[in-house]
Amino acid sequence: MNASQTAAFDGALTPRRVFIVFSTRDLPYASVCIQGLLANAIEPVILHLIVDDTDEVAEMNAALVPMQVREAHEVKVIAKSDIDPIAATRFADYPNLLAFREGHPCWRKITDPYLLSEPGEEIIVLDPDLFFPNPFAFEPAPETDILLMHQGPNCLFPPRAVERAFDAQISMADHVDIGALYTPTSAFDLPWMDKLLGDLGVMEFKKYMHIEAIVWSAMCMHTGGAYLDSSAWRCWQKGYVKRLLLAVGFSGKRLLKLEPLAGLKCLHVSGPSKYWVVEALGEGSLTYTDNLQAKPTPNRPVIPFPRSKFDRLQRMKKVLYGAVGKSPPS
Repeated sequence: MNASQTAAFDGALTPRRVFIVFSTRDLPYASVCIQGLLANAIEPVILHLIVDDTDEVAEMNAALVPMQVREAHEVKVIAKSDIDPIAATRFADYPNLLAFREGHPCWRKITDPYLLSEPGEEIIVLDPDLFFPNPFAFEPAPETDILLMHQGPNCLFPPRAVERAFDAQISMADHVDIGALYTPTSAFDLPWMDKLLGDLGVMEFKKYMHIEAIVWSAMCMHTGGAYLDSSAWRCWQKGYVKRLLLAVGFSGKRLLKLEPLAGLKCLHVSGPSKYWVVEALGEGSLTYTDNLQAKPTPNRPVIPFPRSKFDRLQRMKKVLYGAVGKSPPS
């Protein structure tokens, strides 16, 4: 089931600058995010879809045709290679930032929206695995702070990289989820970021997309930040209750119905849940609603992630993994 274009749309509102960095290999679920966003956003959206190469540009443009994008929206499909010359100029004095763009593709969620922005412009970064169940308005653009989603745990990983951050006296925020993130261009302190990436030795961790979370978390503590209200911007989490329900035979599609969808602006359906959304929409067991979510929601103060908590969690993991004869991830 596709989302119908919301009647609450107001083309007179200020367009919002939105970026999604992904590969067209993700289109089975990314198309749900893109189509739902463009149908349910009540503000005009300038959507930058940043894909891996020029072949994917053609594939993405073809995928947009059946979405019937509202004329007030503007969609730009951009290949990484289109941004490379901009990076070579703007990051010329920052070798670690230049190298960072050539690491895990998810890391370009940090660099490339900035490279396509001018000073003073807002940046809204979205993961491709988001679900927009209702007509909604984005939050007001922050002037200084980074706003990111909140989750119970955090996605700071791998442990060796987190340890290296603590050893370098890098402060990090706890409970971070990077499904949706708002930032002003002023949050990008390039000399500090270049040193951060060097201290972390990020190119040793190229296979880990989660390095992105460490960098955003550190930026949040460096420049100032807050959590988006999780009652509106919700992260799907596979907690103990959901694990138990799955173990006794509940389907993932049934679990989605436990989410408070009627009151959400956005649900980050990471992991297997993103495929459950695709299946449930396709069979009609999950539907969009007309519950307008237009009011701004309050931000929540960011919580630092102390080394003592990290060390405690690592000791717990060592015991739990040891109980089943395994070693914890390093």
